[in-house]
Amino acid sequence: MKVLTESDTPYLYSDCVSALCEDSKGNCWVGCRGGMGISLADGGHYRFGTLSFAGGGLADWYHVKDIVEDADGSFWIATANYGIIHIMGDVQHPETLKYSNYSYNNGQLATNSVLCLHVDKSGRLWAGTEGGGLYLYDYKENVFTEKNQEYQLSADMIGSIEEDRQGCLWMGTNMGLVQLFVPMDEDLATVRVYTTADGLQDNFFISQSSCSREGELFFGGNKGYNSFFPASLEKDNEAVPYLITDIKIFNRSFAVLEPEVRERISSVMPSFTRKLDLPYGYNNFSIEFASLTYKNPGLNRYAYQLVGFDKDWQYTDANRRFAYYNNLKSGTYRFRLKATNENGIWSQEIRELEVVVLPPFWATWWAYIIYALIGAAIVCFILRTAKNRMQLRNELHLREMEKSKLEELNHAKLQFFTNITHELLTPLTIISATVDELKMRFPGHDDLYTVMGSNISRLIRLLQQILEFRKAETGNLKLRVSPGDVAAFVKNEAESFLPLVKKRKIHFSVLCNPESIIGYFDTDKLDKILYNLLSNAAKYNKEGGYIQVTLMYAEDRDFVRLHVKDNGSGISKDKQKSLFKRFYEGDYRKFNTIGTGIGLSLVKDLVELHGGSIEVESEEGRGTEFIVTLPVDRSYFKEEQIDEEAVLPVQKTVTYLEEENAENVVAEKPKAHTILVVEDNEELLQLMVRLLKREYNVHTAENGQEAVTVLDNEDIDLIVSDVMMPVMDGIEFCRCVKNKLELSHIPVILLTAKNKEEDRAEAYEVGADAFISKPFNLAVLHARIRNLLKYKERKAHDFKNQLVFEIKELDYTSIDEDFMQRAIDCVNRHLEDSDFDQPQFVEEMGTSKSTLYKKLKSLTGLNTSAFIRNIRLKAACRIMEEKGSSVRISDLAYAVGFNDPKYFSSCFKKEFGMLPTEYQERFIQS
Repeated sequence: MKVLTESDTPYLYSDCVSALCEDSKGNCWVGCRGGMGISLADGGHYRFGTLSFAGGGLADWYHVKDIVEDADGSFWIATANYGIIHIMGDVQHPETLKYSNYSYNNGQLATNSVLCLHVDKSGRLWAGTEGGGLYLYDYKENVFTEKNQEYQLSADMIGSIEEDRQGCLWMGTNMGLVQLFVPMDEDLATVRVYTTADGLQDNFFISQSSCSREGELFFGGNKGYNSFFPASLEKDNEAVPYLITDIKIFNRSFAVLEPEVRERISSVMPSFTRKLDLPYGYNNFSIEFASLTYKNPGLNRYAYQLVGFDKDWQYTDANRRFAYYNNLKSGTYRFRLKATNENGIWSQEIRELEVVVLPPFWATWWAYIIYALIGAAIVCFILRTAKNRMQLRNELHLREMEKSKLEELNHAKLQFFTNITHELLTPLTIISATVDELKMRFPGHDDLYTVMGSNISRLIRLLQQILEFRKAETGNLKLRVSPGDVAAFVKNEAESFLPLVKKRKIHFSVLCNPESIIGYFDTDKLDKILYNLLSNAAKYNKEGGYIQVTLMYAEDRDFVRLHVKDNGSGISKDKQKSLFKRFYEGDYRKFNTIGTGIGLSLVKDLVELHGGSIEVESEEGRGTEFIVTLPVDRSYFKEEQIDEEAVLPVQKTVTYLEEENAENVVAEKPKAHTILVVEDNEELLQLMVRLLKREYNVHTAENGQEAVTVLDNEDIDLIVSDVMMPVMDGIEFCRCVKNKLELSHIPVILLTAKNKEEDRAEAYEVGADAFISKPFNLAVLHARIRNLLKYKERKAHDFKNQLVFEIKELDYTSIDEDFMQRAIDCVNRHLEDSDFDQPQFVEEMGTSKSTLYKKLKSLTGLNTSAFIRNIRLKAACRIMEEKGSSVRISDLAYAVGFNDPKYFSSCFKKEFGMLPTEYQERFIQS
């Protein structure tokens, strides 16, 4: 006998050898505590080092417990700390070997401790583990499957596995010796557990076993070993009798239950009953059972299933002979029970017990009848309610349709008035302008001009009232209050009615108490309120009657109260209810007058917009009094509604000024400016040309597209354009002008019959410099043109003469501001370069020579060379301010691009009215 030790055997990891295996090629595998090696049949050897697994992970120290070779020639290693290791490849070439691992670490096994492996005659690989029970390898799925549950094995430690000549597996476990027969159809597997009752030395077996050539099996234990021939063991195939021994309700035995409860559940004892009727409150119960044998009853096993609740058979052993259920739903179930004898042979007979869990009272048949009756009542109620709601909905729909038709009719009326209004505004503009021209050409007929002017003003007021009413209808009325004398405003407006009341011999008086009432109010809205009330008072009055206007503070001095009283025909009580409705027509025919039916409705809208209220007191035959209450204190208005510098309407004064200064308007002046007039109405276009050509050179175009062509070919100082035109309208034309570098400096005045706030906003958003509503007064148009041209000249003057300035302060458009900044920066970059001239300036600005000249001339009043010189001289002032009086004039001249200091001083004096030395003495030294 030869002894091999770690010290003299290179393939041994330690002297503790725990596994040996001779493979099919005669190689000897040796497993140790710490690793593994091979003694090859050809005399060589190989010692395994650290194993690198295919799925990741390493094994550098592992305790080998068993080694087997399968039918494919690969090897399976059972370890105490790395589960199962699978080795594939040719051991003659160890470098080609591949390793896989099946362990708790990668989820393949329930434990890392594997005690034994066995390949049976069918080629199946079995594994016995410590703590995980029995496993079977599935070659197709490459996984180990746990079999303890399937074969009802109670032992979780399987230390050894042997196979007898009949193909039965014998396993030494911690709970006896297990005989397992698994045919190809695993469902027919049988299990028999042998214990000390069968003559074993102990129920605990160690992981050592053997099978002799004669078929005798040997299993080692803690108290010796057991040996036997499996074929010689007698088997008892007789089925064991069994029965249900007790039924417990809430863990109380059937025998101790109250008699009435037992009677309700079953009329016979549990051993003989075939049916249980359990009230809903007793659905927490257990069924106990036992075998009727004294021969190893501890080896009997049981299986039960509650059909309707359990999906599969539930297995148990002699230590737990009961089935427990709780909170079962109401319904009918079938309890099935079977048992094995001591040899694991299942009985063919299956005992059955019907279990009925009665429903609670709210789920009984009579409860459902009540539910059905209640449901039917609810459905009837819902149907009746739905019918009533449908009838109500239909009635409301009819009312909505009637209301919608009425609104459509009112809208149609209003739209018609609005369309007519817009159509009349342009002809009225022509008539008004024509009268202005006649007054200038043929003075001396003031009475005729006054009649024409008053009627034109009346028409304009009526048209504006219709447009204002349209705003009220669409919710576009805006309030704009400003501080002023309410009393003076009311007196001034009331006096405009004197010619009308004198003609009808109506006594008219205005009383303000006190004489001056200072407050915040919207002059435009108050003007329309007063005009409509006075107009109605005069319209429905008689000759010799009276109209009295009274203005006073209300009890709360934050409000004023305006009374308009007459002694006309009065208004009946029933008609007073409809007085402020849209298109309400009073007794116009009775007084031979014509009305639109919108005046008082508009008054009510305007008063409410102002935050006030209006009342009427009237009696038929005795006259009418309207009482308007308005807030005038600043606290009653939002910040966006207040305009501290708002200008009061000047329409009347404009007319008088124009009459008084007619001679000045027509006086010949040098035509220093050129204006482009864009208007698609030929008559209005020609009239405007005649009126404007006395002071300006005038070019014309009929739409925006033609106007763009004119601008490309002419030097234009200002544009007057209509908004509503074909091809290209005024808004689009203005946008085109203001977005084009060559044209953005030209002021634009837009004329339109539209006078909504959003129309004005749109005009100013595209860059319009002014917005005049039609019909317009000639004097207003002339004044606006003059103001824009003067403002343009003032900006040029400011640029030229201001030594220190910010471009943003000159109020240029964004395009012009960017242009000016680039031009100034360009010159400043070349201050010291005396050769920097106009051609280089044009090149760096990226524009044409003519465009640069026009832009600079329009924005600054300077030509290109003068602009460069102006920037250089301003830079000189900046340098003197920075360096003080110590700077020499010659050095200063060279620093800003002048070659001759004398010429620099001459230019400085011409530009700023003083020499550089005087500038130093006056502004620097002081």
